[in-house]
Amino acid sequence: MLCHANPTGGGPLTNYGRAVGAVAISDNLWPFDKYTDEQLAEYSSFFKSDKLTHGAFKKVQPGASFRGIYFYRTIGKEGSRGKLIPMDASANLIYQFDKASKFIFVGSVSYYPSSKPSSKLANTDYGNLVTRDHLIVYKHTKEIRIVTGMTDKFYGIKIPDHVAFSRSITGNSQNDQVHGVGVHVIEKAYEISSQLFIGNLFQSPDFREKGNATTIQYNPSELTSIGVTGLISQNKIISKNAKGIVGKLGLKTGNALLLEIGNVEKKQRLINMNKTSEMYGFLQGFVKIKRGLYGLNTFEFYRSDIKVSGSNTIRITPGLQYFPFPGSELRIEFSQSKRYMKNMVTEDSFDFMGQVHLWF
Repeated sequence: MLCHANPTGGGPLTNYGRAVGAVAISDNLWPFDKYTDEQLAEYSSFFKSDKLTHGAFKKVQPGASFRGIYFYRTIGKEGSRGKLIPMDASANLIYQFDKASKFIFVGSVSYYPSSKPSSKLANTDYGNLVTRDHLIVYKHTKEIRIVTGMTDKFYGIKIPDHVAFSRSITGNSQNDQVHGVGVHVIEKAYEISSQLFIGNLFQSPDFREKGNATTIQYNPSELTSIGVTGLISQNKIISKNAKGIVGKLGLKTGNALLLEIGNVEKKQRLINMNKTSEMYGFLQGFVKIKRGLYGLNTFEFYRSDIKVSGSNTIRITPGLQYFPFPGSELRIEFSQSKRYMKNMVTEDSFDFMGQVHLWF
């Protein structure tokens, strides 16, 4: 069974995914400490009742989520200040067309608050209202699913940190979804996902990325995988060729390591500039402290151009992640970054981030 309706991960949770979160990830503080695992799983659904998750209601799985962050940049430096940012407020729907779940519709609408829209949103017609998921999933067999519609690109490891180098420089950030068709195959020993896409159809044609993204992973054990990932895309402004290796290692219950190392070649198409070849690295570790509470540490590396004497940036981000109740997450992180250039090294920069994530 899938935790997310999209078999490649990310997007709205299924009822099964909600139940796993409530039973295996979240803490059991009052009043949930008296609930059995079955009752927690029942409560985790949108309707909060097992009686309303059968029959017609089993086909309809609505949901909602909110994520906000308090971001304090460049701590201790002149002009440093904190800002409370409502990052996202979303409503979503999963609809099963048949009892066997051969066809599933997944859709979401999000309010993306921004006083100064990013270039991505500025090149669309929908302003602060965005849809990051609207797709049909067809289950051909238990192992093979066809995904048609708007999704994240099938590249790299799916992580929620959209400012991570592994997402931002590869074009897989918060609002970089595309329309396309893909196939996802999962077996005990391997997992393959491949996608052809034609860009975000809500954007101006000049900005629509067309291309392919593919990830292939080998699973030597139930808790371990290693693989390769690649992406080729272009629009009228830029062409991009990304490739990398990915790895996941489960050490024991609640402890894990995620790894992604890659290279991205970019070429500006409207102006005569040399092709750049950027490099990035992402390593994140999770340690379970107690039920619901996890320590995490992230190490990132970015080189602006490996062919010339480009700058190098190192970022280390330790933090704590806590799930006090089913459908809730608190996260605090301190980030230290430093930039190395040919004849100069910048001072350390320290940032604080505190996040609240709620889903219903």
